[in-house]
Amino acid sequence: MMDIRDNYALVSGELEKEAVRLDFEQAADAVGGRLRDAESVICLEMLGETFEMHRKGLFVDDEYCEDSWAKIIVYDYLQRQGRQPLTGDRVGLGHFPVTASYVKAFHAAAERDIAAAFGPSLDGLKRRCAGMGGEEAPDKLDADFSCVIPLLPRVPLTLCFWEADEDFGASCKLFVDANAENHIDIEYLAYLVQRFAARLIEV
Repeated sequence: MMDIRDNYALVSGELEKEAVRLDFEQAADAVGGRLRDAESVICLEMLGETFEMHRKGLFVDDEYCEDSWAKIIVYDYLQRQGRQPLTGDRVGLGHFPVTASYVKAFHAAAERDIAAAFGPSLDGLKRRCAGMGGEEAPDKLDADFSCVIPLLPRVPLTLCFWEADEDFGASCKLFVDANAENHIDIEYLAYLVQRFAARLIEV
């Protein structure tokens, strides 16, 4: 019986076969990456980490990436080359009609984990968001703290956080652009949001 990790490796392997054949110049321009080494490498940031797409596959710190999920997400993002601009309208992952039930569960769990981790320390949340490339949202969004963090160059995540008061505990809401599915598969985005939350709260 195939282990689920083997299945992820199989999917990433199939996506890699297509990704390495892309027009790198076109892809880099479409996804907000940058080219180097005479256009043979696409560099892009995901969760504050630099990934490099070579003709041999995905690399991190000059080593071939063995993280199947990272490869799946980056390869899908590169191949979609979303051409439609971001709308500026913020929605939850449940907004997208094709999302499976576990996508909403991932989203809700990420919000709960962030609220639990930073309920006692809004300053700590601000520092962690800044460390992941976040910038405070200009419109505040009626939250005690709101921040826009680039999960990928064309995939911003908006985090809204409310401190606890005498009636309610701390709470967090995470939003993506209404046009996010043009840039990344929504199920892959759900996993990326989960990874973001885990990295945000790690000590």
